[in-house]
Amino acid sequence: RLPRGGSPLVLDLGCGFGVGVLTAAAASRRDGDGTAFVGCDLSPLGVAFARGVARRWRLGDSAAFMHTDAASALAAAADDHRPLASALIACPTPYAAAAADSRSSGNSQLPEGLESDGFLGQPRLLRAAAKAIAPGGTLLLSSNAEDVAVRMSEAALAAGFGLRPAAASS
Repeated sequence: RLPRGGSPLVLDLGCGFGVGVLTAAAASRRDGDGTAFVGCDLSPLGVAFARGVARRWRLGDSAAFMHTDAASALAAAADDHRPLASALIACPTPYAAAAADSRSSGNSQLPEGLESDGFLGQPRLLRAAAKAIAPGGTLLLSSNAEDVAVRMSEAALAAGFGLRPAAASS
């Protein structure tokens, strides 16, 4: 189950130390819009840190953090009574290069590709997001690696999402 809180609901899947959730929840609370922000991560240290900051900032029900995987958080959101307005998946590091030959170099600590359990942009997770996000809701994808961004975009299209590039800042 998701932590209690306001409505609508916004999920940050793989939130790390919760910086995005904390910042958005503080702004939302200040503006009084009632949105509930929930971050989930597999790192117990990241979740504990985020919870501590949320307590110090007195964010109450505006920000909550779960030590769970992204698929479980999406399943809980699909079963929740509140509409899931947005889900964020940020993949800051590329997956490991598939070794076609001995000259290939890749980070062996990273997932092997799109279907790997450790990769947040995997197609089955994007399909789960498509089922959980309310009509008119948004899936926000982010990556600083071009090949990962392209592959995630292709998987999102295949899951039924439309694509809209982020506005360029000036």
